[in-house]
Amino acid sequence: MRQRCLSTTLVFCLLISLLSCEPPIVFSEPQPPGAGELQQFPEAIQGQYVCLSDTSLFVVNKHLIFQEKTYVFELTRSEIAQDSGLLLSGEALFFTDDPDYGPARIEELNDSLLSATWVVRDTFFAIGPTGILKKFRGHLILNTKLDEQKWGVWVLDRDRNGVITLSETALPEDLEVLEAITPVEDITVEGGRTQYRIAPSRSAFRKLLQKETAVFEHCETFEPVGKESSSY
Repeated sequence: MRQRCLSTTLVFCLLISLLSCEPPIVFSEPQPPGAGELQQFPEAIQGQYVCLSDTSLFVVNKHLIFQEKTYVFELTRSEIAQDSGLLLSGEALFFTDDPDYGPARIEELNDSLLSATWVVRDTFFAIGPTGILKKFRGHLILNTKLDEQKWGVWVLDRDRNGVITLSETALPEDLEVLEAITPVEDITVEGGRTQYRIAPSRSAFRKLLQKETAVFEHCETFEPVGKESSSY
């Protein structure tokens, strides 16, 4: 993605959030209860994928998943000198207002115009104390700890062609459908986004995975990059 950039404000407007805000339905513990934990992602699913919605790179390693987006923008030496939030040093451009962001790699296009390549990486999931991976009925279940009594849950599936789909919880149109499967606690903070917490049994979680409950909705599709299909 090539952009003409005039300020750090515009630079940061290029960012796309790779992680959404807290899901509307959260769980009191990792799901499904009683299922064993995986210490790494199955080898068959490890690899690089392209996100169809924004062409970002989706990488599955042994112990983590991250997304990576590359931006290329152009600016002049004069623009850098006039912007206190930018610092040019050698072949790197630093964002001094936000030092947590890594530098952009610089290439000279002519005496005054530069091309900057900026790689933004966000960890989506990491196996560990706050990231519990389980396998259940052919699905990979990604549990992320949000606080002491709140876990976000995502479902990762892979078809025979190696295409990955990611599903997240969503508010069902009829809350009674969810309440018929498991007790529902309203934990919405005043003035905040509607949010419910549930603590399903293993059999109840199996029902939540069924399409007719509409609790888990497909949110992203990722196609493999240079890898043959295999099952896990």
